[in-house]
Amino acid sequence: MDVLVIGCSSFARRRVLPALATLDGVDAVHVASRSTAGLADVPRRGRWFADYQQAIDATPPGLVYVSLTNDAHARWVEAALERGHHVVVDKPAFTELAAAERLVALACDRGRVLAEATTYAFHPLWAQVQAIFAEHGSAPSHVTVAFTPPLPPDNYRFRRALGGGALLDAGPYFASIGRLVWGAAPEWLSACIDSVGAEVETSFSVLARYGAGRALVGHFGFTAEYRNWIGLLGPGLDVEVPGGFSTPPDRVTEIKVRHRDAISTRQAPAAPAMRLFLEAVLGAIAREDWTTLGQTLLDDARVLDRLLREVRAL
Repeated sequence: MDVLVIGCSSFARRRVLPALATLDGVDAVHVASRSTAGLADVPRRGRWFADYQQAIDATPPGLVYVSLTNDAHARWVEAALERGHHVVVDKPAFTELAAAERLVALACDRGRVLAEATTYAFHPLWAQVQAIFAEHGSAPSHVTVAFTPPLPPDNYRFRRALGGGALLDAGPYFASIGRLVWGAAPEWLSACIDSVGAEVETSFSVLARYGAGRALVGHFGFTAEYRNWIGLLGPGLDVEVPGGFSTPPDRVTEIKVRHRDAISTRQAPAAPAMRLFLEAVLGAIAREDWTTLGQTLLDDARVLDRLLREVRAL
């Protein structure tokens, strides 16, 4: 099928377009962007559109990837679904839970896949982590995470009107990590904003419980030195995963394992998480599975909504 990428963001140019170029199920890649910068070398390039609605209407029903500022996601996801496209949207898929519920329902009603691009969960390093715990007869009981990618001051994530702020931008990582590790949403959580910029919060911390003996502590934001780290503790086992939230497709991940004070390392192979995620999307389309990826989006949106309400109640 053809793919239409709406909004040629830096992330789309670095990760999405290269991944699309490697997929057998993709014919042409059309781009809707108000700028042609960086589009000269788009593999399998089809048409270029300056107008998003024109692009949605002119492209044969296929797959649309929405990579815009957070405030614009709901509008253009809905437009694409109404036209008959399957849709992938950057995280956070939507800034409000009501939009997530409405648009997941619309996708199911129209027989279309709707998925949020929380791609780190598709990296094979997670299978390696699960295998390490299984080999030692253990299971994660406590998780500690930190994700603090610095941003340039002109980034839209510092703009409230564009759906910016650390909670919306990094919140999906918190929302998804419990699902990935324990297959569960938190039964209790507490969070606080650590720093605030001119318009939005720039960092936050969270503590969450996922049932008896299972807890997570996390720090997320834009203001600290870059940290991208996940630590998992279980009986007799300590596993450290550097780069777990965002792993370059050409980088081998060195997983550090401590078992009863003996330290070893395991290697997770380099892998294109975006490509693996998009393959899962195409697989769902081929199976006519309109619910699985949408339900995952909705599960994470509900956790994100709880995080937002917890902070706003302070």
